[in-house]
Amino acid sequence: MVTLGTLTNDIQSKNAGVNMICCDIFFTNAEIFEKVNNSGSLTPDKVAAYFHLAPERIVVFEVDERFLGYKITIQRAQSAGCPSERDLYGTGLYGPLSEYEIDIDPQS
Repeated sequence: MVTLGTLTNDIQSKNAGVNMICCDIFFTNAEIFEKVNNSGSLTPDKVAAYFHLAPERIVVFEVDERFLGYKITIQRAQSAGCPSERDLYGTGLYGPLSEYEIDIDPQS
């Protein structure tokens, strides 16, 4: 197992309107991207489970081979700016995503 943060060039999270958070994951090279993509380790259901979310809260899960990346959009539990929202700008997911474990051997 290896963490997503060690395999990627960049992980970002940000607001995607008041009700969504968008996460972008960009890999360092095509070989690692393909290994991750073929491993089955990064799927909508597994991401939902990792963040303790109902699967239907993952509203976009796109794999983009042109950019060696993934785009994941998550529906917020509450609108940005409401009194109980803890991540107003949507930037708090990149840290946990960098620790997400991928079941590959990057050296082989």
